Amino acid sequence: MKKSNRSCLNEPDNFCYICGQFTPRDQRKNLSNRIKIAYYHYFGVKVADQERTWAPHLCCSVCYVVPHSVEYPVPTPPTDIVLYSEEEQSGDEKVDVEYKPDYDKDKPHMITQGELSDLVRDLGLTKNKAELLGSRLHQWNLLDRGTKISHFRDRHTEFAKFYNKEDNICYCVDIAGLMTKLDDEYDPVDWRLFIDSSKVSLKAVLLHNGNVKPSIPVAHAVGMKETYESMKTLLKVINRDDANHYLVKDWPARIDPVPGQFNILHESLVNPDKIFLPPLHIKLGIFKNFVKALPTDSKGFIYLKDKFKTTLTNAKIAAGVFTGPQIREVIRDPNFKLQLEPVELLAWEAFVALVQNFLGNHRSEDYVNLVENFIMAYQNMEKEEEEKEEEKEKEEEKEEEEEKEEVEEY
Repeated sequence: MKKSNRSCLNEPDNFCYICGQFTPRDQRKNLSNRIKIAYYHYFGVKVADQERTWAPHLCCSVCYVVPHSVEYPVPTPPTDIVLYSEEEQSGDEKVDVEYKPDYDKDKPHMITQGELSDLVRDLGLTKNKAELLGSRLHQWNLLDRGTKISHFRDRHTEFAKFYNKEDNICYCVDIAGLMTKLDDEYDPVDWRLFIDSSKVSLKAVLLHNGNVKPSIPVAHAVGMKETYESMKTLLKVINRDDANHYLVKDWPARIDPVPGQFNILHESLVNPDKIFLPPLHIKLGIFKNFVKALPTDSKGFIYLKDKFKTTLTNAKIAAGVFTGPQIREVIRDPNFKLQLEPVELLAWEAFVALVQNFLGNHRSEDYVNLVENFIMAYQNMEKEEEEKEEEKEKEEEKEEEEEKEEVEEY
């Protein structure tokens, strides 16, 4: 193993041996024999540790020339003193022992079973690669006595009984038993089901409401997309111990939707009251509707087009397709508010207050009023935009009628 190179941050010779003050290069003096004798007479000890690398070997020019006065007369040097003899120092004198660490830095660290398991988990290795890593460490004599390589070969057996595989879906059949195996009590109220899909698979995990405990995978489907039928199949195979955890709404299915009535093409798979929408998705949807409600010829809409003309197309801006960082950038921009009409500005300020005090990490105690104020401000904005569109249509119709009258008179 590589040895740790321990050294001082500053060179010892940057400081005076006698006074300990920082000494520039042009003021450094060697510790001559005369200085060593004077040091002994002043302090009663010898200049020591000159063979050590961490001790200063120089003194400053102030200590090198000692000013004497009536208070500090020139001391009389002794005649029977021997400085720095080759004999060992007596036991009464203090000897500076060299520092030695508690561990042997020349000896490699032996990896225990727990440390090896943590390493495999952090690296996300499969069983074969985990066994290969353990074999190489054992070959290099880096494993502690009692650390087993075959531990990863059958690590799945103790949890395999809680899962079942049907077609392309692997799902948990006993969530309560799985929690007990993980030394945790299972209460459905403390957990929420999160389903997400990628290009190749569909996954379902249990997330702790307080995010204190790690997520628990309960289903995984390869080659399945996030459709109504896939979600229905996935929720059907997941066995929940609480029979009332999911309540199916019995809405009558209609083939031909009738305007003004409740028309359901697909039955609700879960109780809507138990569905949690991510705050980011809510923020994206609200901002999308806000941008779509802005007239295309308004100052606010034109300002957004000029601000994101290099990153977003005109079609995306018109559709209100923005990302989270782009929305935060608009919120921090003080010039955007100056481009809005009074009604639009009220809706925008209500949206910003909703994001900062409800949809973020902080939830205000008065969040109900914030939501109600936003809904009211947004409805007022939509009403004004609708009135403007109606007035614009009336003006266009009036202009068309005037043109027709002029043509008939001509």
